[in-house]
Amino acid sequence: SVKRHFPTNGLINCMCHSTENIFNFGDSALARVSDDFYPTNNASHTVHLANVAYISMFMGEVVVPDWDMFHSLGDAGPLHAAARAVGGCPVYVSDSPGKHDFDLLRQLVFPSGKVLRAKLPGRPTRDCLYADTCRDGVSSLKVWNVNEVGGVVGCFNIQGAAWSRKKGIFVFQYDSATEDVPSVVASVRPEDVEGMVRRDGSGDEEFVIQAHRTRVLSLLKPGQRMPDLVLGPKEWEVYTVAPVLSSGDVKWAPVALDQMLNGGGAIKSGLTLASESAAKGKGGGGVVGTVGVYGCG
Repeated sequence: SVKRHFPTNGLINCMCHSTENIFNFGDSALARVSDDFYPTNNASHTVHLANVAYISMFMGEVVVPDWDMFHSLGDAGPLHAAARAVGGCPVYVSDSPGKHDFDLLRQLVFPSGKVLRAKLPGRPTRDCLYADTCRDGVSSLKVWNVNEVGGVVGCFNIQGAAWSRKKGIFVFQYDSATEDVPSVVASVRPEDVEGMVRRDGSGDEEFVIQAHRTRVLSLLKPGQRMPDLVLGPKEWEVYTVAPVLSSGDVKWAPVALDQMLNGGGAIKSGLTLASESAAKGKGGGGVVGTVGVYGCG
């Protein structure tokens, strides 16, 4: 049926985690990796992020994971948007007419409708792979991905809610949805992006990591970390990880397109020549160092 009626793969598989579905994904590449989106159940939003990130560990090997729709308005809107920016997934909302957070959506989508989609399925970083990021009270969820140049890491506090088998719905663990939920500490290092750091242990690599919200920027070597970030309930941060390039005594890094959640996705290439360094990208980007920039516009 898919081959006959959807020859361009213009569909999203849903309710599709059974074995017979998995064996037929050769004919359709996009599959939802979440439970339904429950806009009226405030306890569901944080758990939604855990579901899509951890299930993408498996499903991302056979399909393009779809992280489902979200509402841009409301306290969970920015949390969902940041997750979609690092998820490597389609971006779409189910806002009611006239109920949109355009300032948030402009950080995800260009006026043309194009998005800065990361190259891989978003997956948890190694240090939270076996953590209960919804219920242990201490762990942040960190999701990594790669772009054409560099990578991106999203950090999220999704503590405080879980699925209740007794009630059959998502429920809060605490009396208050915000006041009683513990803050968590997140810290990002270059190694959080798989494959970013060479395995030969040469130690001469450097990376620029920039935070989207706080604008904190650090120059790091392998093994070094960004300053710890305390995240309150449903708080988040997205970090762009860019390799430092050099030409003679000049070092520079093609970081990101400012104001976009996955701004590093706008950098299409970076190179160093004997006489100049250059970056190609979409839109106006920010760089660190002395650099000639062309092809941005």
